[in-house]
Amino acid sequence: MRKEVDLFLCRHKIQVAVAAEIEDSELIRFLALRGQGVATMDALTAREDLKSRRLLKLHRKDIGIRQNVWFVCGRHPKPNPVLRRIIQSLMEKFTIRV
Repeated sequence: MRKEVDLFLCRHKIQVAVAAEIEDSELIRFLALRGQGVATMDALTAREDLKSRRLLKLHRKDIGIRQNVWFVCGRHPKPNPVLRRIIQSLMEKFTIRV
């Protein structure tokens, strides 16, 4: 994600002073809520704070930054028919790039 954000900022000639790089999404959320800078957050993490207006979006529409995610499970998952249907449904909607 960091590389895509850096490219976005460079394309738009936006200069920033990076004070910290943190992997902990809850700490990032906490600092943003306290007004300690600007953060990149995924929609799920920010949803309730955006809805209650504790956090505000700095842009009106999608800015084109995408994050790669991995669907993972244990090496020997226990069969679960509901989970299997959910995974199959998700996989139908996604393109896998190698």
